[in-house]
Amino acid sequence: MQTGVQQGELTMLRHQFHRRFGVLSPQLEERLSKLSISQLEELGAAMFDFSAVDDLMIWLQQYE
Repeated sequence: MQTGVQQGELTMLRHQFHRRFGVLSPQLEERLSKLSISQLEELGAAMFDFSAVDDLMIWLQQYE
């Protein structure tokens, strides 16, 4: 069940990023897929402050 929730969160975020910034690189897509549910939720809130894909990359560096 947790995997389903994670996939739902990931799908929603991917859609939002694609709509806002266009197609993400395969590397960014892979990095997103490795985030936990709580990280995906944090990212969902943080993305409202992003003005470019670079902001996403900076945010993701916190979790590597």
